[in-house]
Amino acid sequence: MRVGLKRSLAAWLVISLAVLTSTWLGHTLEYLRLRGADGTGQQLLGSVHAYMLPLALVLEILVILAMAAFYRAWRALGVRIQQAEAAIALAWRGKYPDLSGRPLRPIRAITGRSLWMMLAPVELALYVIQENVEAMRIGLGAPGLGVVTGVHWPAIFVHMAILLILCNLLAAALHMLVKRARGVDQVERLVRLIGRRLRRQNNAPRLVPVWLATPIQRFGRHLWRRPPPLLRLSVST
Repeated sequence: MRVGLKRSLAAWLVISLAVLTSTWLGHTLEYLRLRGADGTGQQLLGSVHAYMLPLALVLEILVILAMAAFYRAWRALGVRIQQAEAAIALAWRGKYPDLSGRPLRPIRAITGRSLWMMLAPVELALYVIQENVEAMRIGLGAPGLGVVTGVHWPAIFVHMAILLILCNLLAAALHMLVKRARGVDQVERLVRLIGRRLRRQNNAPRLVPVWLATPIQRFGRHLWRRPPPLLRLSVST
């Protein structure tokens, strides 16, 4: 599976988890507002809302897994920046720096307000569907949009407030991750630049010094001396 596809899938899973968690909290807080603690306990244990407690357990497990994944990503970025700093230290000593990991792909940050505006209609639709299904399960007709115009009209503001808080938390966590990833990318870019320059220097042709001998070194110093006298042999007749 490619990195881009993994990121997209993880993003959609986190967004879906945020919407489901906000819907569960908004639904429970609305019943807490109307019926108090006793009424909320009864609606969580009642036949119509019997799915709420198992759903809460599943959501809690998913939130823990999401936090663990965020911690692993944060720690992995920390390891990469330590490796990059160590590579720079090797480059100062004239050694070729090497990075084992692939270059990071850019991660886009998002504001909490933008995320909230995108998810607000989805959560309202989920809340309306949930209330209509529960009404039909106990034999009542589907109220349609009446679930947000009757006694439960403040539920809209409850859901939207909870969703806004969760969206701001997600945006803050993503901003921290993006800022750390950009720092890692900048340091790794510097390491790769240093590595390319060192490689060019190592592969560049070098001038080998050629030893040129002087005439004295080549022929010897005796050539600069007066030659010895020649011997003549006299023949008597």
